[in-house]
Amino acid sequence: MSRSFLPMALLLLAASTPLATQRKCAAMEELALAVVSSANSTGHRRLSARLEQPLRRQEWKLDVRVGASACGGGSGGQSGGGCDIPRQWLVLTLDGPSSGHLLDSSPAPAPAPAPAPPGYLTLPGLGHYRAHPTALTRDDASALCRKEGGALVVPTSRHEVDLIFRHFFPFNSTDTAEYDRMWHGATDLVQEGKFVTDDGVPLEDVGYAVFNSGQPNGGTGENCVTIFKDKTLWDTGCNFKLSAICKVSL
Repeated sequence: MSRSFLPMALLLLAASTPLATQRKCAAMEELALAVVSSANSTGHRRLSARLEQPLRRQEWKLDVRVGASACGGGSGGQSGGGCDIPRQWLVLTLDGPSSGHLLDSSPAPAPAPAPAPPGYLTLPGLGHYRAHPTALTRDDASALCRKEGGALVVPTSRHEVDLIFRHFFPFNSTDTAEYDRMWHGATDLVQEGKFVTDDGVPLEDVGYAVFNSGQPNGGTGENCVTIFKDKTLWDTGCNFKLSAICKVSL
């Protein structure tokens, strides 16, 4: 959704004192009001307004109106007419083609998450996951995940790692290298020692980069990352054949 700040002119009209013999306007005071315009993909536009300073409730009663008249006459945006209304009004002028009508400023409901692809398990708030216990090289495992619309898993928290292990590990009762670890979606193939995900995010920025003691230690011979059965990360040769978990984003 695109967002843009709209220019505005803002005046606060003060009511006159409630004396029958007086009909004059009080001094005008300026308030800061942030107006945000946003449009969705269908072109529908929503405006929201927010006061940028405290407002003492006992002193002010605000009403936001587009095109309200100045005190003492003009167009009919101000109800009641004249200056003897025992309350004050906020006059808002929006410039530019995006002004439109003021709409409900409550946030739009979040879109419903996409359904899980066939064979995938949804972990709420995290993503859709599928285990592939057949041992594959890192390139083959990554290609399989992409074919299914996802990528090799890159956990962003210990909570996510715990859930992955709870639902999918162990892959096989055989405690061999093929099944006591899984491929992780990060490598240092581009620059030795700088591990990044397949979409270029540095591993240290992902949120979970807990290497085992002494890891990584493989130099140029071990450029791919794995998640070991103790939930720590290891560097490993990319041509080993290991199990994998693919993740599709919500």
